[in-house]
Amino acid sequence: MYLLALTAAAVNPQAAPNELPQALVIALSGMLIVGSALLLICLFIATMPRILAITEKFWPEVEESHGGAAHPESHVPDDDAVLAAIGFVLHQEFQRQLQSDGPA
Repeated sequence: MYLLALTAAAVNPQAAPNELPQALVIALSGMLIVGSALLLICLFIATMPRILAITEKFWPEVEESHGGAAHPESHVPDDDAVLAAIGFVLHQEFQRQLQSDGPA
């Protein structure tokens, strides 16, 4: 309704002289709401390192070494070779299924 009044006032200024100030107030209040929300987001992002520094005292980051086996409970000394073999078998199986289905 207000957009229609603003458009009508812009096209014909004598059509609705009382609607133009009301439409401008609505437009400015909308811009203020969006601007304040963006400002709050920027402030939150700027304070994030401080928040993380405080929370790290209570929940410290666990450092894991990525050398050797990828998983500590793994019984295979070299997980990379096993994962490569699994990937190769899956690739071959998908290629076989595509060839048996034929072109669509």
